Amino acid sequence: MSSAMPAGGATADVAILGGGLAGLTLARQLRRATPALSITIVDAGRHPVAEAAFKVGESSVEIGADYLARTLGLREHLDTAHLKKFGLRCFFGDGHDVAHADELGASHPLPVSAWQMDRGRLENHLHQCAMNDGIRVIDEASIRAVDFATDGQATIRYRRGTGRECVQARRVVDASGRRGLLRKRLRLSKPVAHNGNAAWFRVDKTIKVDDWSGDQDWQQRVPGHKRWLSTNHLMGNGYWVWLIPLASGATSIGIVADAQKHPLSTMHSHDRALDWLAQHQPQCREAVGAEAIDFHRFRGYSYASERLFSGRRDAGEWALTGEAGQFVDPFYSPGLDFIAYGNTFVTDLLMRDLAGEDTRARRLTHEHGFAAIHQSTEALYEGQYAGFGNFRLMTLKTIWDYAFYWCVLGFLHTNDALTDTDLLGVHASSLARARAMNVEVQHAFRTAAERCPTIPPTGAFADHGRMPLLRELNGRLASPCKGSLGEALQASLADLDAIGRTLIPLFGKGFDASDTPAWLYEDPERVLSA
Repeated sequence: MSSAMPAGGATADVAILGGGLAGLTLARQLRRATPALSITIVDAGRHPVAEAAFKVGESSVEIGADYLARTLGLREHLDTAHLKKFGLRCFFGDGHDVAHADELGASHPLPVSAWQMDRGRLENHLHQCAMNDGIRVIDEASIRAVDFATDGQATIRYRRGTGRECVQARRVVDASGRRGLLRKRLRLSKPVAHNGNAAWFRVDKTIKVDDWSGDQDWQQRVPGHKRWLSTNHLMGNGYWVWLIPLASGATSIGIVADAQKHPLSTMHSHDRALDWLAQHQPQCREAVGAEAIDFHRFRGYSYASERLFSGRRDAGEWALTGEAGQFVDPFYSPGLDFIAYGNTFVTDLLMRDLAGEDTRARRLTHEHGFAAIHQSTEALYEGQYAGFGNFRLMTLKTIWDYAFYWCVLGFLHTNDALTDTDLLGVHASSLARARAMNVEVQHAFRTAAERCPTIPPTGAFADHGRMPLLRELNGRLASPCKGSLGEALQASLADLDAIGRTLIPLFGKGFDASDTPAWLYEDPERVLSA
């Protein structure tokens, strides 16, 4: 429980609406950047929150994981209180016998990995960090209005218990999640083409996919009985099911599906979700049992905003971060990444504003940059679910999707260049070509999936851990590059272009599951010099 706050008239340099993951991480990033900054978080919830059954979004990937570990200094907490993730792993089959399914994943971890996080445990730690750092946290506060005066000053009015109070701030950041307080107040929501639904729940036990088969050949190809530490996806025509382990001993299970192929009505309650699993993934249904800690669902989970930062004509200074502004799709676990992007943009603008810099042009640059990130990410999913049940096509797609992520966004994050507007301006045309190549690859996948949405499983294994190309690209995230950053970015984009030109023709002709393209297991120069 936070300490009691003054009854009204409180002021702050920055007011953050929402004390969840986006708001707490932003507060910590701002505090580490500017220790003297006055920060107030206004949160509807109350800490400590429950572990295991708190919020969805338990799996992280490289950018979000590094943001927590390095940018926010949380590596020790992550290593001791959460589980090390064994990458993404996908199974393609009829759901009856996992050993007979085709498998896409790693036999050995890639050089740079992430964590499976218990959101309740993580947010409780971040809340305690905020209190220790002298950040004012007003909890159990129901925000009733956010008003901007003509001089730009913002007044956040909220109800706490039976009292009505307010806090005034020069800058406001909406981190209220899907409630989208400012997004809705300012009418910034915009439609998106991607239409998916999700239903999920947690069970109070550890589910290990390794235990689903005693087949020795299947067991031995991933040594150490460690598949369960992956974010395991059970793939099918128009859907996927996630299995994510939590350090608290619980397991998160979710069904994510194309809204037209699998309407939410088929899974909108716990009983319906279990029936859906029994039909599409019976082995999973047997493993999860009948009891659940919680149950949640989202209809049309994807959304976006017209703007994420205030502009020249706005009365006050505001920004949207995390799910308060946008959400694309959970397949590659990008939620924390988008928090990292948004918080980093906000921190950059605020630091420069405090230094007296006119940031109006820079805000527009960050707005365009963030829009490009969103569009490139959305392209990974829009119209793509029809091919999620095809092992061969998904093998090619994941290789490209990883490469694009590591060579572009991963490169910029690792080298702290996401807000380097000079670098991004010089290489704008090359980055635009990379985005165009991404659209072309996704189109090739979608076209091939229309012809062949699924294929019969043969028990094949596409082993990311033995693909030098993926190990090389992933390993580059381990440390910033040395020498000219511009030259390194150009080299990274050139590698990406070569990969795209190699992959696109393969979508059209496919390949036999028994002979996954040999070059994937050869020297990466075989592709990068193409």
